[in-house]
This record gives sequence, structure tokens and C-alpha cells, in this order.
Amino acid sequence: GDGGVLQGEFTATTAGPFTLWVRFSDKPLRGSPFALRVSPAPTHTSSCLRLFAPAHGRLDDAVAGAASSFQIVARDQFGNVRRQGGDVFESSLIGPAAAPATVADMADGAYSVQYAPTVAGEYLLSLTRDGQHIQGSPFGLSVWPAATYADQCVVYGRGTAAGDAGYRQVFEIGARDAHGNPRGVGGDLFAAVLTGPEGKFDKISPAHCEVMDKGDGIYEVSYTLAMCGAFRLQVEMVGGPKARAESSGGAPRTPLPGSPFTVRISGGDTHGPACTREGVEPGRRARALPVAVAGRASRLR
Repeated sequence: GDGGVLQGEFTATTAGPFTLWVRFSDKPLRGSPFALRVSPAPTHTSSCLRLFAPAHGRLDDAVAGAASSFQIVARDQFGNVRRQGGDVFESSLIGPAAAPATVADMADGAYSVQYAPTVAGEYLLSLTRDGQHIQGSPFGLSVWPAATYADQCVVYGRGTAAGDAGYRQVFEIGARDAHGNPRGVGGDLFAAVLTGPEGKFDKISPAHCEVMDKGDGIYEVSYTLAMCGAFRLQVEMVGGPKARAESSGGAPRTPLPGSPFTVRISGGDTHGPACTREGVEPGRRARALPVAVAGRASRLR
């Protein structure tokens, strides 16, 4: 050395507290051992990773409109966790619709990523720093519809507006969540009731429609009416987060958009045995025909 000064070098790749022993001729120098702390190196983006999950795994499934989050941790190129904040991570969520994703600095080397997409479907969430992806990014994310919400359900089909007497009429209900996503699965309860015809709403017992759950978020509703006229069709969801009105059985119900509907039932095909003379009520015996005169035209209605 220069003037009896010796210089030693070492390289540590693991951050944390160390004890440094310095010996000469197998004897410790004065003050040895020395306490030493090695700090993490600067943040190395591709070494940063998601906490509490496989680095290259998909994100946990999310529900439309519900806040979801996970954490990432900043690390140096040797895998040491950075114990302070200050890094800037950018996030983007790409899928069926634009949705924001934010990154919050926890000031201890961890960062919280938060998102709440409202459109169901498959997404990719990217996390980058200075244009470079962290480990495992982009992450796959499945967003599922939320619970069925009566005010967003749709009712459609000819059976909501018109039909023919004596024939089976059909319409459908499409279950939707609060954000308008089709539910895609069955299991909800709907009810449909017809009253009428017009002018006799309180005199004839209501007709309950048949509701068939098709298992894919679509419900087929059918009914058959023997009378002509204008009927009132009430379509409701039984239960659910938006339920408000009490039914006679105590189950909460909510009318679906457009309900009640007005259904106009017209006469079906002519059926001979059901036809009658003009002025003769069905089921009653008709009086004899009037006397006809030979050679003269006679009329019968």
C-alpha cells in the first residue's frame, strides 16, 4: 500500500445488516468487527413484482362496478425490496370498454393498484415504469356481471303488445346487472300476470304467465288467452337488490322497465262450432228461423 495504507473491496448483492471482520496476520484489527448495512440498489423495473400471488398468474376475478386492488413491490436488480417510495408506475386497463386503473405509492416500497371496470369481459392490465413492464405484466383479468338489477332488465317480443285468442303467445326477459351487462346465467325469479280485458280488470281473475328459465340469463314467458280485448301485462322481478313493492305473498317485487304493458288480443282463425247467429249469445239455444216465402231471398246473420 501507500504509506502503510491497505485498501479492501467487497461486493454485496443482498441488502440488510452485515458484520465485517478485518484481520491482519490472523488477528482482528482495532475496532473489528464493524457493523455494516447494505442498502438496496436503484429500482429495476423487470424485477418488480406482484405481492401474494404467482408473478405470472392472472389477477383474481372481479365483479363489474366493484372496487378491486392488489399490490406490487419495487425491487432492485438483485431482488432486494426497496424500502421507500418515490417510483412512478403507469397502469392501463385494456378490454371491452375503457376503464381507469390507478397506482398509489404506499411510501414503503409497495404500491397499490386499484380498478373498478363496469363492463363485463376479458381485460389486460399493464404496469410499466419508464416504458418497461414489471414482472408478469400485462396481467389477464376476468370481469363478471354483478347481481341482476330489475331496472336494467329488458322485456321484448310480440307477446308484450299483441296476440291472437286461443294461441300461445311468447315474450322474453333479458336479465341485466346495474351496469347493463347481460347476466349470462339463470337463477333469478320473475313473474308475469295478465288482467283484463279492458273494462273488466276487476271482474275476471288474473291470468298468471308461465316463466321458463333458459339458464343463460334469458327467461321465456308464455300465456294463452281465450278472450279478445286489451289486457294489462305486469312483469316483475321477485327479490333482488332493487326490490321494493310487497306482493300478496310477502315477497318483494319490482316492475321491469315498460311494465305494465298493454296487450291487444285479436280473434284467431274462424272455428265453426263456436260461431252463432247474430244476436244469440254463445251457449244459448237459438230461436227458430222466420218463415221464408218461396222465390224470395231471405237473409241470415
